[in-house]
Amino acid sequence: MWIDNQFTEGNLLDALANQFSMAGWEVVDRIDRLAFPKEFTEPKVYSVTLTSDTQESAITIPKSAVNAYHLYTDGSPGATVSRQEETDHSVTLWFHGADNGASIGSPVTITCWTSALAGKPDYLLTVCYANHLILRNASGNLFGIARVGKLQKKIRHLEGYPDSLPFFIPPTGYRTWTWESDLEPQDYSMFDTLQTEIKSKYMEAHTLYLYQMEDFSAEKPRVYTHIIGSESDTEDEVKRAALDMEVYTTAWVTDEHGDIVHRITQEYADHNLQGPIVEANHRRPTLEQWVLRGDIDYKMTNWWNDSIIKVLGCIDADTAFLVLNSDTAPMKGQDNAVPSIPIYMGQFDLVGDGLNQTETFTRHFKVDLAPGGATEISTIVSSLPVQSATVKIWVSGDMDLTTEFVYVGIDGAKQIGVRSGVQESPVEEKAQAYYAGEFALQDVAGKTILNIYTQSDPSVNAFSPIAARVWLEVTVTSSVKQGPYECCLFAGYAPDKGSFDFDNPSRTRFRETIFPIFKKKSGSSVSGYPAFPSNGVDTVQVKRTKFGAYYQEYFVSWNTPSNLIPPERESAESGDKHPRAWNQFNSDAYRYKFNASSYDDRVHVSKAYLVHPEDGVHGTLRNVILCNPLSILNGDELEIEEVLCSNDKWRYYFCLIEGASPLTKRPGTPYRPAGVGVKKSKLQVTQKREV
Repeated sequence: MWIDNQFTEGNLLDALANQFSMAGWEVVDRIDRLAFPKEFTEPKVYSVTLTSDTQESAITIPKSAVNAYHLYTDGSPGATVSRQEETDHSVTLWFHGADNGASIGSPVTITCWTSALAGKPDYLLTVCYANHLILRNASGNLFGIARVGKLQKKIRHLEGYPDSLPFFIPPTGYRTWTWESDLEPQDYSMFDTLQTEIKSKYMEAHTLYLYQMEDFSAEKPRVYTHIIGSESDTEDEVKRAALDMEVYTTAWVTDEHGDIVHRITQEYADHNLQGPIVEANHRRPTLEQWVLRGDIDYKMTNWWNDSIIKVLGCIDADTAFLVLNSDTAPMKGQDNAVPSIPIYMGQFDLVGDGLNQTETFTRHFKVDLAPGGATEISTIVSSLPVQSATVKIWVSGDMDLTTEFVYVGIDGAKQIGVRSGVQESPVEEKAQAYYAGEFALQDVAGKTILNIYTQSDPSVNAFSPIAARVWLEVTVTSSVKQGPYECCLFAGYAPDKGSFDFDNPSRTRFRETIFPIFKKKSGSSVSGYPAFPSNGVDTVQVKRTKFGAYYQEYFVSWNTPSNLIPPERESAESGDKHPRAWNQFNSDAYRYKFNASSYDDRVHVSKAYLVHPEDGVHGTLRNVILCNPLSILNGDELEIEEVLCSNDKWRYYFCLIEGASPLTKRPGTPYRPAGVGVKKSKLQVTQKREV
């Protein structure tokens, strides 16, 4: 399915979910996560023990918490207390050893619970909210796309402070949510307040976060959203906690020694096995900043929720390759601050060891449906296990009402519903019928026999003996090996400066990798992964190698000249190496001849091979070809004969990626930048008979 659409930045995640769903991907879930330093919910407990010999004992409450404390007598709410306000507005609570003159027969323990941040009104709180979209392709592989918002403010500026601080206390009544703890927050409303404020004002629209997962626990967190207390109060660690999809909740609990400690209370690390998180900026984050004017945050930016972002590319039931471009007008293309970036997520085609045996074929069916709700079955037999299947549908007949649909699906399921919107006697020829579109069929992976059911609503009954006529054109792709692991992920980002060196292959220039909470980096190794996991922007992140290692670094290889061959692809004035700096009409780039031919318009093209230093070539990217980018313009279309000596030709859309990615910088690609051709549509070739 070819995409060339414009979406608003505020609605981008919803728009992508809709596009993937239309192409045959399953939207598995939408998850909200709220993360903050663990100190935000940490309780502080004062304790006194009264006996018959104790006349009185006192606890002093800071002035910022004088209305936010809870008293318990031997674990039960309430205590006998007198209250004395001090000159500094703190409060002293006096507990007396006798009540109305009656002696205490046995020791009584009184505890006072308040926030650990009481007395710290200028504590700078960092809160991150992440909205996750979980997708599954037709081969069963799971991917996530997330957006993050961040809020930073002193806690004295929080709504309802200090009464609403959500520090943990023993339960006082009916518990709406289970925290897997003997404690719970004394006020839940703060979580809702923070989440609402971030969603409405502080979402970072300039960045998408992408990741792969081995599996996804359908079990919902036992609170209304994922609530995560980060072990560190740094901005990066709080964001990491919001992006993690292995830890669902954390809480303060009373341990076996009676101490109050912070623990993970719901996690699926071994089950979900989330990969490194790929950070994809489609414009430079530093172009936006928040300025505090008085007590009001003001956003300094020229990109807003209704700003347009262009998305083009190809999505099929297994693979997506997209190119994203924000509004470049505010920067006028300067400094490569708003570049086009790629996103590739999904299957790749295997190479070697007989694993690349695939076939694609098309079957045509004409289905007549009797009045009153009829069902017809069309069967396709494949010699190899099916990877994916799409169907084009034409309809004609009694389908003018909203209750008059024709459905197409596998094994009786009503996966696709269409109608023509008119009532007419079924036409004889497909060319006269209403074309409903092309759709992905679900639940076909791994099968060798496809039973395609065509069904009509009972109200489709105006004509007899045929109430509706349906034409199906089913295209099936099958492979000798049907496995869930041949998939990868990579994206791009806006470099932090225009002079970014795309030629420097040093690992010191690699972007810092964001790991899930359970994965800790130590040198080149990460606990929970083998060495050298990919960050997805300097190298390609492959889910599993030939021998099973997770999320390793792969590099792109293709038929290309040496990266050192002239011309130097950089600005003669500034030395900048991004395409806008050197891709000018008078550039030396157009004086050399590994370019598109000026005589017959032919160009050298190549598949994009995925290569590992140990395993060698593993496969090729799907729906993508690479070529020398010189002398070809964005939007040019390349005609490719995918199978030699055949009449099957495909149209590929040429685009030049400007951001840093495995296609534009070393060592991800041996030649930078790679010109990219994205599969767009099949050419209608008319075969001429020679006379």
